[in-house]
Parts: sequence; structure tokens; C-alpha cells
Amino acid sequence: MRQRSIGISGIMLSGLFLLAGCPRGAGPRNATASPTACDEGDLAACYELGRRYAARSTDAQALDRARGYFKTACHGAMARACVELRKIEQARCSGGVPEGCYNLGEMYRLGNSAFKRSPARARSYHKAACSEGVADACFKLGVMWQDGKGGAADRDRAGYYLQEACRAKHAAACRMLGASPGSPSPPTRPRGQTP
Repeated sequence: MRQRSIGISGIMLSGLFLLAGCPRGAGPRNATASPTACDEGDLAACYELGRRYAARSTDAQALDRARGYFKTACHGAMARACVELRKIEQARCSGGVPEGCYNLGEMYRLGNSAFKRSPARARSYHKAACSEGVADACFKLGVMWQDGKGGAADRDRAGYYLQEACRAKHAAACRMLGASPGSPSPPTRPRGQTP
């Protein structure tokens, strides 16, 4: 008799989740996927919330929320969240959103649990973002050229990108150059080519 009542209550709970609008397959295990659970450090909840919002990929606000949840889970070293975050940033970068390119550049510059560090790829994504006016990308690119990360060091190129960042009022770049933020001085072009 006791087993039967447990079985019936299980069926009733499943029915309640379906009536409540929970996605198919969501049960008590996924019921904790709430913003509160994510805020309290439940990475699985963050990932699940990211997946739910990403499923509404035509809604820009939903995609931004998905990015936020995947980013939280990725920073907590959940590899599958990092993979999903990278997909979203690649789509944003390809779609003309320079911040997406910058974020990809940072992911490849720093590396994480989902993919290895790749300074050469980081340079490429930062260059794309810098050309669209993302000051942080110009700064990171300048430092990478200066330090020889992702290729040979080149002081002229480093100077060019640091000047671009300073011109866009990036304080750290200006400090490195000994200039004031937003200086109108023209950038120094690398010898023989455009950066």
C-alpha cells in the first residue's frame, strides 16, 4: 500500500511540473535551477538557467541573461558552461558586436577549463574589437605585442595599440605611455603596414 501512494504522489508531482510550465524532463532535480540558487553558488542551477534563456535565442535580452548565467558557471570552472558561453560570444562577434570579440579574446588570452590558452587567437579577437573602438581590447593587444604573447614582440605595434587605447581614455594605457587620457596625439603606425 505504501509503495502505491509513493508512486501516485510521484505521478502527481510530475503532473504539477508540467502544469507549472517546467520544461519536459524537469523534475525535482531541476526545480532548484532558480536565480537564487545560482546566486548562492549552485553552478548547475546557473548552467540550467543559461540553457533555458539560450533556448530563446531570438530574444536579445534572454540571450544576455543566458550569457550572464553561463559566465557565472564558467568562472566556477564548469567546462560545459564555458563551451556555451564561447558559442554565444562567437555569434556576437560574427554578428558585429565588438564586445563579443573582446570577450573571446579574453577567453583565449586567459584560457579556462573548456579550452586551452591561445595568445595568437586572443590577439586576433582583440584586434577585431580594437578596430571597432573597444579600448580594453586595444590595451590588451598593446600589452601582448609588448610582451611577445601570441607572436614576436614588436614595440612599434605595442605603442600604436597603447596610443589607441589612451586616445579612448584608457587610464592604464595612458600611464604606460606617460600621457593624459584622451590625448589628441596621432598614433604611430607600425613600419610598413597597418596593424
